[in-house]
Amino acid sequence: MTIAIRRRWLLLFLILGFLIYVAPSMAQSDIRVFPETGHSIRGVFRWFWEQNGSTDLFGYPITEEYSGSNGRITQYFERSRFELVQINGVWTVDLGKLGLEVTEFKEYPKAPPTPNTIYRRYIPETQHIIQYGFKEIWETRGSMQIFGYPISEEISEILDDGEWHTVQYFERSRFEYWPNLPSGKRVLISLLGRQLVNVIPSPTSPASPPVPSPDHTKPTAFRRLPSHRRLSFRHLPLYRPLLRNHQSRR
Repeated sequence: MTIAIRRRWLLLFLILGFLIYVAPSMAQSDIRVFPETGHSIRGVFRWFWEQNGSTDLFGYPITEEYSGSNGRITQYFERSRFELVQINGVWTVDLGKLGLEVTEFKEYPKAPPTPNTIYRRYIPETQHIIQYGFKEIWETRGSMQIFGYPISEEISEILDDGEWHTVQYFERSRFEYWPNLPSGKRVLISLLGRQLVNVIPSPTSPASPPVPSPDHTKPTAFRRLPSHRRLSFRHLPLYRPLLRNHQSRR
């Protein structure tokens, strides 16, 4: 037996050993379990969650994967809903339009066009204005790809603490302003996933096919962001909402 043939057999044994012993452990390690909610993420969902904001933007998983009514593999998070789609042969995540759903597609009054400034921006696609802290978050944390376009102006709503707060709805999210929190932590992203998950049938993960692992060679339109439970924007200008009847509260 020549040296070349021996090398080929050795290489074959090494490959078989990898497939038998190493590959299964790699597949198992793809699953990440969260003791905070008792749920897990894997594959494309895990990759997207870790690369694009994690708990800051999406919160913890609150369901396992399940087959949605649209046929997509779906998973709810505290602040978002992931849906598995394939675009040009690449598996990726389509974020559910929770802002539209929780408002039941309500049409809010439009805003007239206004000049853009460092603190204020007019969005012609939906004819609404984002400003100050809300504008900064939208522009630096993923803009339309993560939150969608704004679908309302700033409005006041009673939140979980029983108090009135300034909020603004976006296609996929809602921003909240909490004036009593420490400076730099006063803007939060609503837990719309928790609000909406209660109105769907209990998901059953076994009916869902496996989520394929992402192609890490493909470019992504989103930046990797630091992981914090709440958003922190210490260098934002003082937040001043449009609502005149709440000026005295700030």
